[in-house]
Amino acid sequence: MPSTILLGRWLSVAAGLGLVAMAYAIGRRASGRGAVGLIAAALLALSPSAIQICRSMTADPLGILWMAVTVWAALGILQRGGWRDYVVAALAAGLAASSKYNLALSAVAILIAHLLRWGPRALLRVELYGAAAVTALAFFAATPYALIEWPTFVAGLRYQANHYSTGHSGLEGEAA
Repeated sequence: MPSTILLGRWLSVAAGLGLVAMAYAIGRRASGRGAVGLIAAALLALSPSAIQICRSMTADPLGILWMAVTVWAALGILQRGGWRDYVVAALAAGLAASSKYNLALSAVAILIAHLLRWGPRALLRVELYGAAAVTALAFFAATPYALIEWPTFVAGLRYQANHYSTGHSGLEGEAA
């Protein structure tokens, strides 16, 4: 059992290192300057909250890494609008949601990039619908029991939604 915990912690650390690399990639892609990427990566690497999250064996580091990949690829959608960017963003969004359900909101980055890229005719373009399909396929491929046990999955989502809306007793005002 201790080796399993150690493996899980190492996977969290690896996801954290990947996240630092993605902070660099996002900063560089967004600004066109490597220095911005380096600053973003350094700030994340030195962030006490990021260090805290990435040293524990939780779903957070991997989910956040997939969310960062989604944002990076969404910037590619905004800049180029190519199918590869849509597929990468959609796969990452599906895997982010599979890691932690509330990270399904990372798919909003795809929608925003698509709308900004294509303007008023954006909803007429097939790329957005293809990305939605790939996101769903990635999610269900990584979380097959969401389909196999659909009623249980929906009940669990409802429970989590209620939990998020009412708060977590005892953690009011806690700052991390």
